[in-house]
Amino acid sequence: MPDLIRQGDSFVVFTFIIIALGLGLGLVRRIVMNAQEIRKEAEAALRDCEKRYRALFENMTDPLLIMAPDGHVIDYNEAAERFFECSRQEILNININTLFSIDVPENEETLQNGKTVEIEYEINEQTKYLNLTLNSCLWKGNRILFGMGKDITDRRIAEEQIRYLAYHDNLTGLPNRLSLREYLNQCLTRAKKNNKTVGVLFIDLDRFKIINDTLGHNTGDSLLKAVAHRLKRCVRGSDMVARLGGDEFTIVLPQLNRLDDCVGVSKKILSQFQKPLKVGRREFHVSPSIGIASFPKDGNDVETLLINADAAMYKAKGQGRKKFLMYTPSMKEQALARMEMEDALYRALEKNEISINYQPQIQVSTGQIIGMEALARWNQPREGLISSIDFIPLAEKTGLIIPIGEYVLYNACKQNAAWLTKGYSPLKVGVNISSYQFRQCDLVDMIKRVLKDTGMDAGYLELEITESTVMQDMEYAKAMVRELKQIGVHVSIDDFGTGYASLGYLRMFPPVNGLKIDSSFIRDITGDENVSKALVATMIVLARNLNMKVVAEGVEDEHQLDFLVKHGCDIVQGYLFNKPVAAEDFEKLLCKQSDVNVGYLKRVK
Repeated sequence: MPDLIRQGDSFVVFTFIIIALGLGLGLVRRIVMNAQEIRKEAEAALRDCEKRYRALFENMTDPLLIMAPDGHVIDYNEAAERFFECSRQEILNININTLFSIDVPENEETLQNGKTVEIEYEINEQTKYLNLTLNSCLWKGNRILFGMGKDITDRRIAEEQIRYLAYHDNLTGLPNRLSLREYLNQCLTRAKKNNKTVGVLFIDLDRFKIINDTLGHNTGDSLLKAVAHRLKRCVRGSDMVARLGGDEFTIVLPQLNRLDDCVGVSKKILSQFQKPLKVGRREFHVSPSIGIASFPKDGNDVETLLINADAAMYKAKGQGRKKFLMYTPSMKEQALARMEMEDALYRALEKNEISINYQPQIQVSTGQIIGMEALARWNQPREGLISSIDFIPLAEKTGLIIPIGEYVLYNACKQNAAWLTKGYSPLKVGVNISSYQFRQCDLVDMIKRVLKDTGMDAGYLELEITESTVMQDMEYAKAMVRELKQIGVHVSIDDFGTGYASLGYLRMFPPVNGLKIDSSFIRDITGDENVSKALVATMIVLARNLNMKVVAEGVEDEHQLDFLVKHGCDIVQGYLFNKPVAAEDFEKLLCKQSDVNVGYLKRVK
């Protein structure tokens, strides 16, 4: 019995063990199955992650590169393929280190924070630029380099363009003032070390302003381009030709052995400009005036050399143009005097130094004063009374002609209105309008305002516009003259015959009231020069046929007057009758009008 019990117990134990083993195997099976499912889920998640990574990697707009530590590309995205414009095999053969001479640090710590390099890549004759940031990381147990790129080609091109514009003249493409100064400073540094000479040529085109004002800025700009091209043909490749602005050019001649080389280049330039410059269908004879300064003889720094070369150029221009001069110390004194006059002119209006003189205009048929020309004078404290012939060009150069012109117009109208109020016979006052004023968009409004403020009737104002101003833009001139005449003022053409218009252009002129024959023609009719006599006579006939009054200025002797009377000139003015005088002296002439008539009538008749 006990044995049976013991056998039963063993059976139970065995059974229990069998059951336990079965349960354990099921549990293990379930664990294994769960592990497989987890692994599959992990693998699926990994594949999904890699898919997202690849999608992100491929769709990045910037180039991405994965490289081995030695710099060989092992993977890349589509943006990198577009940047390098290579096939897959070509890109995988690229070694960043050797292709772009990048020194990738061996120290991994250096790359943990990234290293940014800028690489230049040339493909199909086009240069591209890539900003590449390199980082070191582990991938599947291996060290790799991850490069994040940024295509900066457009930015570099824009930067280069900005730099080019900063250092070059926009019109001619020549180096500008900033570039000139940097280059000249470098040349001086080398010359001091090598004991060499540096030459500086300051060049200004003679009478360029006349061409620019007469034919317009488009023609002037084309002419400046042609001048720049010709100047470059006169120098070596190491020399610099720069444009400072307007019609001013500078040439730097570095590493010279002797000063005479500057003279040789100057002679070559003058010789080259004896040939006309062709612009479109026109040919222009343009001559340069050249001033020369040299290191170390005439200065040791950039500023001094440029100032001294400029002073020499002005001296050359003053001695008849179309020549060159070497700088001498006396030239600087003259240049400083010119600068001082320019500074003084800025203060002239504030200090009431600008005054107006009036020159009477005599009607030939009656001998009476029927008008006057208002002429600006500058009462310079140190130099005394300066004629408008001397300071108006300076005013135009500095832009002061605009406020000075309005000042003269206002005071001339105010004075004439005062004489009319006092009961003197009505007079027309002629006021010169410079080409700079004529181009002002608010000219008509300014004249209206002056007439309103002074209370003078528009019919007593005559604006004198030079022939060259009219010829500069005929259509604009016609439109402007029509506007002026609509407000009631009279308009006349001044200095006729001195510009580029032929007599045939008279019929094309705006419908002006009068024509003023330049004094240079009047001066020549007293001699044996038949051409001037014929020209003056023809001008008078043509102008009168076009219903224009003819005024002859600069009449100085009886022979001139007799000729003008004989050929039907309407009005005369000049020293034969009276020089320009101050307002109080002109009023004395008006007070003695009856006596003056007798004197003038004798001369006229």
